[in-house]
Amino acid sequence: MAEKENSALRLHRFIEKMVPQHPPNKQTAQVLVDAFGVAKGANQREQNVILARVMGLLFDELESLVADLRRAGHSEQSIEPIVRPFDSLSGGGLATQWSAHIHLFSASLPVLLMVGETFPADSAAVSQGELSELNNSIEKLRAEVQHSTLPDEVKRYVFEQLDIITRAIRDYPLAGAKAFKAAVREAIFHTGEHADVVAEYKDTPELNGLKQIQEKAVTYAKYAIEVSKFVGALDSLYHHAQAAPAVAHQLVGLVQHVVK
Repeated sequence: MAEKENSALRLHRFIEKMVPQHPPNKQTAQVLVDAFGVAKGANQREQNVILARVMGLLFDELESLVADLRRAGHSEQSIEPIVRPFDSLSGGGLATQWSAHIHLFSASLPVLLMVGETFPADSAAVSQGELSELNNSIEKLRAEVQHSTLPDEVKRYVFEQLDIITRAIRDYPLAGAKAFKAAVREAIFHTGEHADVVAEYKDTPELNGLKQIQEKAVTYAKYAIEVSKFVGALDSLYHHAQAAPAVAHQLVGLVQHVVK
């Protein structure tokens, strides 16, 4: 059964991954990267990119939660145990040893849990099994496209679309459905930019496989937009690839639904 989803519980689950890390003299930045998950053999540049991503996601969730708490009438004093650990990361906090922060983050856990259990869910949850299944579909299609006879431009388009959704899967534990919402929005614009490249190949097995993956991403985004409308709009983008005004019109109409 999928876990309840809201900002407080997502922060709670992430901090639970941070607190047990050893040794205590480990750099705090490395604690964040390891809690998020980093591929074996990732070089320093790749880890720096991940760190920047983690910090952005963490503070987005924190700001969302603080706004919800204030709207619910909570005092700044009651919110302080939640924000204080994150405030300690400012300046040179990331470069300091984890032992300097662990007590603050540990103290925030019961508060976040209480808030998370009290506040309503902000979206229907996606289970780990569903995320794994989507990731497997992506990797299967990636291999099929790699070994296909599609032109390099079309392959590149498909790979870039798959990368967008893969990032959403990676970000989901911290961002929730917002990760897929952002991915769908990016995928729509990306398709509009490359519609002339893929128009001729819209009925190939590889492009049909991509549409099925896009459908699943839309479902997880929990948008007020029917999957059939999204796929139909993509079909229209492909069909009108040579008519720039038509493509622009379709994009504007679709994005008006997506960004709500």
